[in-house]
This record gives sequence, C-alpha cells and structure tokens, in this order.
Amino acid sequence: MGTPLGSTLPVERVDIFDRVVVEVDETPESLVAAVQAKCLVDPEGQLELLGVLERASASHAGFAAIHAADGAEAEIATALERAKRLLEPTSVRFVSGRARNALLAEAAAVRATLVAVGLHPHRRTTAKLLGTLELAVLREAPCSVLFARPGWGATKPKTIVVGIDGSQESMLAKRAAQALAERLGAELEVVVALGGKPLEDVFDPENADALIDPRDPASALAAAGSECDLIVVGHRGAHAAPRLGRVGERVVYSSRSSVLVVRPSAERP
Repeated sequence: MGTPLGSTLPVERVDIFDRVVVEVDETPESLVAAVQAKCLVDPEGQLELLGVLERASASHAGFAAIHAADGAEAEIATALERAKRLLEPTSVRFVSGRARNALLAEAAAVRATLVAVGLHPHRRTTAKLLGTLELAVLREAPCSVLFARPGWGATKPKTIVVGIDGSQESMLAKRAAQALAERLGAELEVVVALGGKPLEDVFDPENADALIDPRDPASALAAAGSECDLIVVGHRGAHAAPRLGRVGERVVYSSRSSVLVVRPSAERP
C-alpha cells in the first residue's frame, strides 16, 4: 500500500530537516541516531553533533570523581571523533552539564528544527521513573524529534509510515513524511486512524490509497509500523490535552522502528 508521489506533494518547503542537532555519547544507540539524522538532514542543511559530559554523575564516584570524569570525557570525545569521521557534520560541540538540559538549550540556541536521540532498551513506565533523556526531549523539545532505533542508516529508510487523524498536527506530519519519501525515494504508507471518529471527519479523497484503521492513532500506527523503517507522527507538545499528549509517547515506546515526532509549526523556531 503505497501513496503515489508527484503532483500530490506540497510545493512549499518543509524545513524540519534543515538544522539538525544530535546528542552523541559512548553508546551505540547514539551513533545509530547520528547516522539516521545524517540521512534525514536536508542536503543543504546543517548537522551538529553534540557531546555532553555529565560531571554531576561522575561526582558520585567520590574520591575517584576526577578520574571518572576524565574517563567519561575521553569516551565521549572518542565517540564524537568517530561520528565526525563517519558523517562529516557541519559542526561538533562538546559541553558540560546535564544531558537533557544541554541538548534542549543547544536546540533552542541554534534554532534547530530537528533533534535526534538514540532510544535505549527500556519501557515507557521505566523512562518516566528514570527521567530519561529521550522522554524529556519528547516532552520539552522546541522542535521535531527523531527517536532512532537500529534498522536503517546509511542505506536510508525504504518504507515510511505516517498517521493522520484529521488534526492539523497530523497533516504537518504527513507533509514531512511526503517530503522525506520524495527526497529519499522511499515508499510512503498513510494510515488514517479513526479513533472513534466518523470516517467523513477524517478521510480525504487525497488519501484514497490509505489504510483505514478504526483504532486510536497510537494503536493503529504501532500495528501498521511493525515492518516499516520509520514512523512519522504529529504531536501537540507538553500543553496538549492528556490524551493527545500521550499519543507520541505511546508510539515511541510501543513501536519497533525509529519514530519521527513532528511538532506543529507554532512550536518550531
């Protein structure tokens, strides 16, 4: 089920991929995020790799804190250098502080339109308890966010799934998915999630080839995206109604693929 690309694509430029910031650390998950971000960034856009040394964490080592901090700094520096050689980013920065705060601050400072982080193997409930970086970025980032899982990278995604439910946020997500599919030569699959709404309130003739799913957006996307490379979903941000604010979280933690959470234009710099 593919949506034909061509005359139906929006003519206006989608700028979600023109200023991308990736958090890079010593974990393989962050390298996956960096490689996937390199694929998504606009050919004329900017890609920044950001390394963050969390000295507060190293201080828990007591008398060994200095050596722990030095070791952590060396590991992140090595990871940054490896990613730099592999991806040839526009810029590389190394800062100290708490990773979530540093990444959010950098995204705001450079007016990023996309932030990318690697997803570590834990569930949504665990993420809430631990206050993980990705959950903080999902809820507080001033721009769209890519949550990367292994599965594609330098080869580019072959199949992109986007969910629409009649909202403006989902239509922005569809525009972003269309722009990516056209540029990368990927197949685009559109899922119309009814979520209890009448079909006429959600369906549009432009989506005649779309998959119609009676379930809520999160459940529909998790099912349709089980075999795809990238799921694209709209998100209303931290101040949305509880149900709408949870959709992005459910998709991110229930899917097995990478997830691109697209913010409304009002929330992007």
